[in-house]
Amino acid sequence: MRVLTLFFPLLLLFSSISFGQDVVFELNSNGEYFSTSEYQYIEVIDRRKNKSGIGVMFDSNGRKHVVKLKGSLEKEALDLFQEKVKTTSNTFHRIQVHIMELELNEKLNTATKLYEGGVHMKLSYFLIGKADPIPLVDYTGSLNYRRTPNRGDQVRYVVNGIFHKSLEFFDSWEKAQNLGNPSLAKKVRLKITDQLRDSTKDTVFYHPDRPLNWGDFRDSPQPSSNFNATIFSSFSMAGTSVMDNGTIVQELDFKVYMLPKQSWVKHASDYGIMHEQLHFDVVRITVDRLIHRLQSLELDPEFFQATLNTEYLDAMRELSKIQELYDGQTRHGLDKIKQAEWKVRIKKALAGDWEEIEQYLNQ
Repeated sequence: MRVLTLFFPLLLLFSSISFGQDVVFELNSNGEYFSTSEYQYIEVIDRRKNKSGIGVMFDSNGRKHVVKLKGSLEKEALDLFQEKVKTTSNTFHRIQVHIMELELNEKLNTATKLYEGGVHMKLSYFLIGKADPIPLVDYTGSLNYRRTPNRGDQVRYVVNGIFHKSLEFFDSWEKAQNLGNPSLAKKVRLKITDQLRDSTKDTVFYHPDRPLNWGDFRDSPQPSSNFNATIFSSFSMAGTSVMDNGTIVQELDFKVYMLPKQSWVKHASDYGIMHEQLHFDVVRITVDRLIHRLQSLELDPEFFQATLNTEYLDAMRELSKIQELYDGQTRHGLDKIKQAEWKVRIKKALAGDWEEIEQYLNQ
């Protein structure tokens, strides 16, 4: 959160005020308002520890009085904020304000015979979304003044002034942040990269023109295993996000790979490498399907990261299920009839025909 502190000394020498047991002020607009705003104030919450008043001031006889607002602080502040801010946007940001501190204090300067005082305020601004409010920025401000003993009514201008300063601060902050702050973004756009990569000795990246060979299986075989070969193949989805004119651009980079140092073979054969290649092809198919789903999503700026994580995990579960179906039906390649059927099925899926794969997934 950004925090701004303001300090304004004022000398007030105006009309008088009538003192009762308490001094009651109203919050009033100064006639100006923000007309090009893309936000609206929806709620004000009073978070102060002491809600009995906003402070104290003295009458001309030196008697101390509690200063209060005409209505509740929450209602008075919200009415003022909503009166001051006008928007014509249909997709405005909904703002919640927490009043953390609001305190008025003054004392007599015996040397100048003037009362010296000030009002201090701290607000926290939040964006109201579909879940918990999102913290945006803090405002901390102070207005100080001096007045003669019989000019007490001008203190209300100081109280109103601190509220107006907080409104000016947030309006300036929102306009400066509107196009660059992810919390204020209204749209999400995906930028997906899925490029062909050259393999290294540690990582074999999927490439349609570079099939697997037994030299890619460099781990030591496990003597106790009933399998002839094991391949460690998977995919990754990673990227960063940037702001572009009020839109979150989420970059996603996909990698389909197998790890030679975690893959092994006991008895090399052309039939065996074909079985393992199809395992690798299944990873490629899973990523193709994931990218297809992502490209059709309408992402909410508030939840897009959670949505992307869910899609990624769903794809991982889909990958696991297809691999298990493939190995289960072919009995890890021992059933050559089923192996031939899966070879055709996977070849179709690589070309974008996922009908049979989806039928198995929906079983």
